Order: sequence, then structure tokens, then C-alpha cells
Amino acid sequence: MKKVFALLFAFVLLVVGCFNVTATNEASEVMPRYTHISYVTAGIYEGSLGFVTCTSTYSCLYEDYTFTLTCALQRTNGSGWVNYKTETQSFTSVGANAIEKTWYAPAGYTYRTYTTVVVKNSRTGKVVETATADSPFIYR
Repeated sequence: MKKVFALLFAFVLLVVGCFNVTATNEASEVMPRYTHISYVTAGIYEGSLGFVTCTSTYSCLYEDYTFTLTCALQRTNGSGWVNYKTETQSFTSVGANAIEKTWYAPAGYTYRTYTTVVVKNSRTGKVVETATADSPFIYR
């Protein structure tokens, strides 16, 4: 009986040892893997006199694509996030690109920056990838 128990225990240890377990805390963030973009970020910074500065950045890896970057200042309306102000620019260059905008943000709302990057094939116009990121929120 001891041999059976020992073999069963060894088998369980072998099976359990084959699984990877990763523990994370709530502050860590898993970044999705993209094909045409190496990273996408969103940031928000509170300024003076009721203004906030929003930043949206990304870095692209390939030529022959059009990258449309949208930087949106969003605020809560009681049922979710809605765009309050937006700025959109298109880029075709390889490397990092960014939008930084300063907007007036009336008090009494929770705000965040929401970044969207849409990647299109320059020849066909077909969307090949979409990436998003959102900033931590601030309350004004």
C-alpha cells in the first residue's frame, strides 16, 4: 500500500510540476502582443486652472502602412466613459509618434486618456491591426 501511495504522490507531483503558474498584483499590467506596433501608451496629467494634458504614443515596426492615432480625453457620464475631446492624426513613418493635447476639463468628472491606433495597409486600405490603451483616471 505504501508503494502505491508513493507512486501516486510522485505522479501528482510530476503532473503539477508541468504547469506554469504566474502570480500578479492588480498594479501590474499585461501588454498585448501586436504585429505592426511595438507599444501603445496613454497618459493624463493635471495642470493648473482646470486644464489637463493628454498624451497618446505608439511605435510602429514596418513601412508601407498608415497609422491613424487618436488621442481622446474621456470622462464619465454616469453610465460609462464618453469622449469629451479628441485629436486624430495619421502617420506613415517608422518609429515613435505621439499626440499631446491640453484641454480644459470642467470639475466634477472623472477623466482619462484613451488611445487608439488603427493600422492600414497603404496599398489596399485594409485595416490589419487595431491597438488601444487607457491611462489611469483622475478626478477633477
